[in-house]
Amino acid sequence: MTKKKASRDASLWFPIVGIGASAGGLEAVTRLLTHLPADTGMAFILIQHLDPTRESLLPAILQKATKMPVSQAKERMRIEPDHVYIIPPNVHMCIDGSVLKLGPRPEGAPAQAVNCFLNSLALERGNNAIAVILSGTASDGALGVRAIKAEGGVVFAQDEESAGHSGMPHSAAATGTVDYILPPEQIAAELARLALHPLRDPDNLVHFQDASSLGKIFLLLRRETGVDFGLYKPSTIRRRLMRRMMLKHAERLDQYAAALAKNPEEVRALHDDLLIHVTHFFREPAALAALRAKSFPRLLRGLAPDAPIRVWVAGCSTGEEVYSLAILLLDFLSEKDRMNPVQIFATDVSEAALARARAGAYSNDIAHHVPVKLLRRFFTKTDRGYEIVKRVRDLCVFARHDLTKDPPFANLDIISCCNVLIYFGPEAQRRILPVFHYALRPAGTLMLSNAETVGEFGRLFESADKKGRLYYKNPTESRIHYSPSALLATDPGHLSPAKPKAAEAKAPWPETDVQKTAERLLLARFAPAGLIVGSDLNILHFRGNVSRFLAPASGKASLSLLKMMPVHTGVPLRALIEKAKKADSPTTATGLELGGDGSKSENVTIEVIPFRLPISGDRYFILLFEEELPLTARPKALRAKDAEFAGRRERASVKRLKTEIASTRAYLQSIVEEHEAANEELKSANEELKSANEEIVSSNEELQSTNEELEIAKEELQAANEELSTLNEELQTRNGDLGGLNNDLSNLLSSVNLPIIMVGTDQRIRRFTPMAEKVMNLIAGDVGRSIGDIKPKIPLPNIEEIIHDVIQSASTKELEIRATDGVSYLVRVRPYKTSENKIDGAVLVFMPDDQVNRGTVDASSVSAFEAALDIVHEPLAVLDANMRVKTVSRSMYQAFGLTPSQLGRSLFEIEDGRWNLPKLRKSLERLSTDGAAFSRLTLRVGKKPVTFSARRVERDLGGEAMILLSIDER
Repeated sequence: MTKKKASRDASLWFPIVGIGASAGGLEAVTRLLTHLPADTGMAFILIQHLDPTRESLLPAILQKATKMPVSQAKERMRIEPDHVYIIPPNVHMCIDGSVLKLGPRPEGAPAQAVNCFLNSLALERGNNAIAVILSGTASDGALGVRAIKAEGGVVFAQDEESAGHSGMPHSAAATGTVDYILPPEQIAAELARLALHPLRDPDNLVHFQDASSLGKIFLLLRRETGVDFGLYKPSTIRRRLMRRMMLKHAERLDQYAAALAKNPEEVRALHDDLLIHVTHFFREPAALAALRAKSFPRLLRGLAPDAPIRVWVAGCSTGEEVYSLAILLLDFLSEKDRMNPVQIFATDVSEAALARARAGAYSNDIAHHVPVKLLRRFFTKTDRGYEIVKRVRDLCVFARHDLTKDPPFANLDIISCCNVLIYFGPEAQRRILPVFHYALRPAGTLMLSNAETVGEFGRLFESADKKGRLYYKNPTESRIHYSPSALLATDPGHLSPAKPKAAEAKAPWPETDVQKTAERLLLARFAPAGLIVGSDLNILHFRGNVSRFLAPASGKASLSLLKMMPVHTGVPLRALIEKAKKADSPTTATGLELGGDGSKSENVTIEVIPFRLPISGDRYFILLFEEELPLTARPKALRAKDAEFAGRRERASVKRLKTEIASTRAYLQSIVEEHEAANEELKSANEELKSANEEIVSSNEELQSTNEELEIAKEELQAANEELSTLNEELQTRNGDLGGLNNDLSNLLSSVNLPIIMVGTDQRIRRFTPMAEKVMNLIAGDVGRSIGDIKPKIPLPNIEEIIHDVIQSASTKELEIRATDGVSYLVRVRPYKTSENKIDGAVLVFMPDDQVNRGTVDASSVSAFEAALDIVHEPLAVLDANMRVKTVSRSMYQAFGLTPSQLGRSLFEIEDGRWNLPKLRKSLERLSTDGAAFSRLTLRVGKKPVTFSARRVERDLGGEAMILLSIDER
């Protein structure tokens, strides 16, 4: 599907907010709409997972939360700003222009209504699309938010603390495309702010022509990341810049440029935003089908059985396209019973994308794009999704590479560059396509996306499949060159803030098409005919009608200027060019006679203008031809007057001929002098050659001895080669052992019924067990994230400091915590040690109370004790040796209004210090140290007498002395 061009009609300019929600979403949507102004100018479309068998009551419920009209969507319903639309049950909905389209939900398919709508919203609204992912289970919406981000839209997700179910927000955040993670109330506030941002109005985009500020931004990006975004399409850059400016509250381009100069992190964020990573498995089905049907058989016909197949995937993003090609190629080779080794080089400029690609781990959503047969054969199902099998990962080498400047790979059979060229400007495409032609083997194949073509380089490639955008390499020479404008685009000097005028003159973005078209028309109509020649006097470019002045010479075809000009003009023309070259300024010759198309042109003036390229320094010349009108072509009123001057013109012609003769003599004299100087140089060179000959004889003897040394070195190299072969065999054996150990570790972690998390020294998560996934609310995308960024079900106060202390001290630490569901855990944090006994991270083990073998009371006794606390009528509290409240009976909750949040605090601090009585404190301390129990200790608390009784008991958790305290207010 190709992206439709967004209309600039005022009725279609307003933003549309797609809201995805599932379980627990009603409360979140209500909070969002309650805090939204009714006049934002945005339209809000709610995609909720609904019961397919019942009518939805959502419109009536949500109408109470907002003043905006709330409607259930209908087929072809027109979208209006400041309205709320709700998806009906059991349908999939998308947007088509300014109307909604409804379709039946596929039977048996998982819920993907949010992805379906957000994908269509991204295509239709581009940077005017906004996605909001609220509470819900599973991962619907994760693919949709990536599409929104790719088109320059803004993405929100509800924070996990306020979400009833964090599955959908967590999956969206794991894609790395979410701009804001906030509770619904703050999402509403940000939406209202975005609605008022000046850049939402297309009339306020004039300042995007500020070439000086754009130059500064590009220079900052190139210095920080090494990528020259001046070569990208202006429309893509503008959308991304506008998005970042709205997110950072900047209204003008110069403001944002100044903010970038002070904030390197924002430079990197802009860099990540400008690089678009939207892809999925088997994304270009037509191209892949053509590749399998045409290119693979053609490739194997000319390939030896043991010759490697080399593939380059340029702009590989997060790896889906790379693995799709690898799977397709392996499947084809197995069908043809071929065993050719496969090498796939996958490159991108984004290190973050390459890291995800190397991991080869993907969410369950890939099942929508990968055929079931291939999914079972080339993927391993895990609790967190799917992983590419090892034999496929081993074929792929991932590396950072910039297409616009880094050298290419060579001797390639296939190059895949899908959905990359569409983001580059013409200059970058002129660099890249000849490089692809150079890198391919004679029978090589280039695969592009449906939206890309080879353009002006049709001579380099032969179309193999127009629908699939498949091209074969033509057997022609490919000149890899960089045009002057491309060189200027990479010159940091033209973007320097210290030279704003130069920056304006060399703006990184082209002028409008209207202006360029007008300039071409003016040049074609009024500019004189001319040509551009190089320093070797070969013609490089023709401008205008030069056929009246030039004529090709007979014999071998040539673009030499002197062979295209009349013989009698060769000497004065060469002299004119030499004069311009020495003076480095324009020179002119008048009254020359030329004739190219059979006619004779008199009184032709030739002007030679020398110039150099600013970076390479190569010299070029522009030759301009101007011809006076003949006498018969002038108006009648002027002919008589022209006749009076005819004689004078003849005399001037004689004078001109004399001048030409004089200049010819001077030119011949200079040639004679140069010839004599060349003779002297030849004599000197002859003597030097004699001396050099003697040195060559001496060098020959040295080379002979060197040859003997090389023979010895060859024998040593042969021995080293044998050692390397032996070492390679050992390495293969160790790799096999390592693979077995890795499998053992994976099975061990899957079998352990304990939550275990491994983190590195940077506190980023490496591995975790399936039990940790449930207890800590983790998903596959959390691998590589900092543990401090995780919002688990179990509170982990100061966990980053604890891990840091464990790594620094190489000692084990323990802490007791209580989860929100009431389960207590003993968390043991110990250092992660390598085989060299080095500390390389930490291991966190979560052991529930019933698995901690530290006390003398078994689990059944503990359960009986806690059950007794729930049924006794007298208020009871269990204290530890430090008088902290461990647990209380149900009757104590009811009698004194205690809350679970007060557990773990000192008895003397809860309820505003109500029980902080000196006699009670002294009695409890004596009981804790000496075991002196007491009963019916009556004290006055406020105006009431209260009776206390207490005794010490041995409970679980390592035999720690616990105190059972009863309180009676009667």
